Amino acid sequence: MVMPDSPVIEPSEIELPAFYQDTETVRKDFANLFRRIAMMDADVGKIVQELKNNGLYDNTIFSFIATMGAICPDET
Repeated sequence: MVMPDSPVIEPSEIELPAFYQDTETVRKDFANLFRRIAMMDADVGKIVQELKNNGLYDNTIFSFIATMGAICPDET
């Protein structure tokens, strides 16, 4: 499902790592991954701005942990 405000990542414009087969499915999977990363980046930016607005940014430590599972083809 694509959210209305999510960025558009064109599968045809993605440079795939050499070890992936260049198929429509793989390109769509990578486009979805990159779209999710862009959305997460925008969300973190909103949190950072809110912390700064409230004078809390300088006393905040960020820890971001993620799995690598989403980079595998056929992940939806």
